[in-house]
Amino acid sequence: MEHRLEAIERRLDRSEDKLDQVGKGISDLKGIVGKLEGKISMLPGYPGMAVLMSIVGGALIVITKLMEVGVTP
Repeated sequence: MEHRLEAIERRLDRSEDKLDQVGKGISDLKGIVGKLEGKISMLPGYPGMAVLMSIVGGALIVITKLMEVGVTP
């Protein structure tokens, strides 16, 4: 009977070590997800993208108009 208890205690110790490793992995994963979440929140949404496209489009129109002024037919 004593031998069986010792075997169970050894298995329990190994299980506790594995659970500690899993817990550490989960906490590391939480940190990684938090960093990704912060980077994603910095990306512009649809309204921000529309504003950026409008600015770029307007700049292209101005540049093409300025280039037309310099061209003589």
